[in-house]
Order: sequence, then C-alpha cells, then structure tokens
Amino acid sequence: MKTLWPEYQELSNQLREYLEAVTDKVIREALDGDTSEAEEAPKQIGGG
Repeated sequence: MKTLWPEYQELSNQLREYLEAVTDKVIREALDGDTSEAEEAPKQIGGG
C-alpha cells in the first residue's frame, strides 16, 4: 500500500521554501523603500 507521506513532505518543503522567499522579498522591499521625509501639506486657516 502506497503512502502519501513522502509526497506530502516534498510539497511541504517546496511550499515552505516559496513562502520564505516571498516573505524575504516583501520585507526587503519594505525596508529598501523610499525613506525620505514626506512633504508637509500647507495648513489651512479658517473653516470650510
């Protein structure tokens, strides 16, 4: 009787590697993004 355990382990390893790579990419892009100061919007005086 054939078990699916070896196939499950292989797919699990591939999925883990993929998710690690995507996570690293997202973090790297977030940290390497534009870190310059944002411009301040002019303050409005008065209502409406």
